[in-house]
Amino acid sequence: MSYEDFIEGIKPETINENICYRNVDGLFKQICTKATYSAYVKSVSKGLSRDKIFEVVYDRLLETINKAIAEGKSYEIMTKENRPIEVVEITDYRNLIIMHKQEMTGTRHTVSR
Repeated sequence: MSYEDFIEGIKPETINENICYRNVDGLFKQICTKATYSAYVKSVSKGLSRDKIFEVVYDRLLETINKAIAEGKSYEIMTKENRPIEVVEITDYRNLIIMHKQEMTGTRHTVSR
């Protein structure tokens, strides 16, 4: 499966014998959109403001990562170039410390929310 099929791509179509291109969401992006909408609806039904919705989703991500780290497991995210990134730790400020698995330098980077 290509990036275009998985995330987002340009798809050709013919309209009145003219070739046009349109952006089409891939499978993963469609799933993420539905999950985000679902989280939004649940959050609103619980009385959370729009500003708090990102916090709720981000907190769930941090909980998942913390659980993996506590169990001695690594938590990896694949880039669109199919390169693994490992979340090494979460800072006191709730930022992620990541390391590219294929880099030989072992350099760590901070990802701020």
